[in-house]
Amino acid sequence: MLTDSQIQLFRDRLTESFFITPQDAEYAEAIKRWNDVGERRAVSYRTPNVPSTLMLTSLAYQGGIILATSAEDISVAMKLAVDIQLDVAVRGGGHSHFAASSTDGGIVIDLRNMNNVTINEATNVVTVQGGALWSDVDETLGQKGLAAVGGTVNHTGVGGLTLGGGYGWLSGQYGLAIDNLLSAKVVLAEGSIVTASATSHQDLFWAIRGGGGNFGVAVEFVFQAYEKPDNVFAGMLVYTLDKVPEIAKFLNGWSSNQQRNECVLLAVVAPPPQNQPAIAVVPFYDGPEHAARDRFSKLIAIGPIADGTSMLAYSKVNSLLLDGAKHGGRKFQAGTVWEPPFVLAQLDQVIHEFRGMLEAYPETAGSAVIFQFDHPEKIASVPHDATAFANRGNHRLAMVEVKFGSRDLDDVALKYAKRIVQIIKGWDNGGPGRERGVKIYSNYATGDEDPRQIFGSNFERLAEIKKVYDPGNVFNKWFPISPCQRSLG
Repeated sequence: MLTDSQIQLFRDRLTESFFITPQDAEYAEAIKRWNDVGERRAVSYRTPNVPSTLMLTSLAYQGGIILATSAEDISVAMKLAVDIQLDVAVRGGGHSHFAASSTDGGIVIDLRNMNNVTINEATNVVTVQGGALWSDVDETLGQKGLAAVGGTVNHTGVGGLTLGGGYGWLSGQYGLAIDNLLSAKVVLAEGSIVTASATSHQDLFWAIRGGGGNFGVAVEFVFQAYEKPDNVFAGMLVYTLDKVPEIAKFLNGWSSNQQRNECVLLAVVAPPPQNQPAIAVVPFYDGPEHAARDRFSKLIAIGPIADGTSMLAYSKVNSLLLDGAKHGGRKFQAGTVWEPPFVLAQLDQVIHEFRGMLEAYPETAGSAVIFQFDHPEKIASVPHDATAFANRGNHRLAMVEVKFGSRDLDDVALKYAKRIVQIIKGWDNGGPGRERGVKIYSNYATGDEDPRQIFGSNFERLAEIKKVYDPGNVFNKWFPISPCQRSLG
């Protein structure tokens, strides 16, 4: 809710960054998000409640987008935004399912132009600006024979994935993205620029490792990377539904003896042109081809209708799922955890519900039910309270993503996403995997969950830290944490 004169004030005080409004040619592209559900116009015509020193005459009130280029400009923008009492959102990769990077009538701090990636080759430490995508990281590291724990889709933003935890193909060996985060530079609500690490602002460092964007604008991340000079084995296998019993049997045996350097993603999908239910399986093995094919030979022998497995550079692995994760369209997701083994009757129930959705609403054919087989031991070895991330345990992730075109199907799509997840939540195969953690990965959550459900027993400490770093609750788009009335200490 800005006046024209206040917009000019932003433009005058920003040294390198651009402030754009709906009147600017770049605006329409700048508000686009990976998920159309998350797109907001950032325009309002309500009278703002602002200090008299900043209330200037204008014909209309509107929001805007700051295409940021430096932490210093973001500091200036935050000071002005807080003074004017503007709603603030931060866009990294714009990949949020539920508008966490958008605002109605406020300002968006858009980091897309802050995407540099630099490597210290002596230590294999990589410094990544907050607007970088994982493709930027993968490609830069790959040129030096290195890799870092990142997402499984490379057009995801580094910031959002990391602040929420960060699972990836290498998590079995090295843990979550936050477990490899050495430090982060953060612009606070009142404009201070601080570095959070194990030796500086330790409470903030604890909070941002799983606590999301609730504490400031993360403009830089420093990660430990690892040597990955050799190719890895990966690719997509597609099967008809009659192969489900054999696939489940293989995965149950394989997962009981899973190695840390391997993982599998299984998805119930409906690929074009038939748009009928099928099974997609993506095996991953960080090692030589002969060893990989030995581990997955029985899976391949089941007889896929398509086999895209091969040896490829690790930097290319995160592009394997891009066809199923395209920009645009409307999407709803819901997530939970589960624990092997697959029980065939349970998996059939999920497929039955998925098929029913497709038959009733053919426009949902791009949807998927995803089961991840990340080796959990390294992730679970970190104490539950060592970081804010609250979902460590000997379990695996499951996520339902319902894709569709028209907003008329919003309620239906959300209903199906939640219904299928409820089926998976009901699985109980008698193992210990669900005894720890909040049983939901925040980056796979729907967005309407209570923050206490996301952060579990870590919530109270997060609320205390929120009081220190963002007492005005300026950053409130992603499972917002209300500041605790008592401060730390």
